Amino acid sequence: MTTQQPQLQGSLQFYWYESYPSEKVSQYWGQLAGSTHRLAFLRDELDSVCKEEDIDLALSRLQYHTENYLSRVYELRDRVFSLVSAVTKSGETVKALRYRKKRSNALRSLQAKANGIVQPLECLLKLLDEDIGLRNFHTHDTFLNLGCYMDYDGFGDIFDPHDVLIDLKADPQAYKRFEEFLWKEISSLVERYQVKINTVIETTITLLKEVELLTSNGIT
Repeated sequence: MTTQQPQLQGSLQFYWYESYPSEKVSQYWGQLAGSTHRLAFLRDELDSVCKEEDIDLALSRLQYHTENYLSRVYELRDRVFSLVSAVTKSGETVKALRYRKKRSNALRSLQAKANGIVQPLECLLKLLDEDIGLRNFHTHDTFLNLGCYMDYDGFGDIFDPHDVLIDLKADPQAYKRFEEFLWKEISSLVERYQVKINTVIETTITLLKEVELLTSNGIT
């Protein structure tokens, strides 16, 4: 006679969680390592963009994944700050790293306490500056979109590529030329982001290794 197992009652839901200054360096270290894993997953997911056969779906996938990238690197940068703050016990100095004008002085200050982490930290922040700046434009009234910049005799403008494709359906030859142009640009942008993600991951891993060297007997 088989015993019927009770069904699990519950559901998958999103939730918010915070990191606290009281957390150990090992916890911050693990959280930052987790951020690199999520970026690696995103990098691999970008391959699906170029495998898509429909140009509209490819554009939508590309925008979806690049928006996700901006959120992931913002998360990674914050986890970097938390880890460095915990290692150096210099919370106010680490806060200054967010601002380019204050960064040089902040890095010099950290060099006296944790010289090994300064070089990969500076490199990582430079890598992310452009992305963080783009992400920070997002407000209640400003939204991000993937556009197609076109230059006509020195006069440039940006268009929604989905709208252009609709407009060109009456002209098959023009539609085909524009579609070929878009596939080329999609491939280029995917490669650019995958290369950048690899560089961000490698630089972050270097930082994590330097933190290990700074802490006695491994992570504490």
